[in-house]
Amino acid sequence: MTKEELGEMIRNRRKVLKMTLETMSYHTDISMNTLSAIERGETNPSFEVLSEIFLYLGLEMSVDVKGK
Repeated sequence: MTKEELGEMIRNRRKVLKMTLETMSYHTDISMNTLSAIERGETNPSFEVLSEIFLYLGLEMSVDVKGK
């Protein structure tokens, strides 16, 4: 998944929950500027930031490990 696709997924989920960036920022303690940049696909969030966003939005992360 690209950072643009990730940002779009986060934005779509936030909108489905009828949540503003301001509300999400308040509850996750992540700045609105950072959240906005993530949603626009302009930055690669750290695992910790992504975990906080996913937890708040009720999303799950999974890792697909493929051997050679």
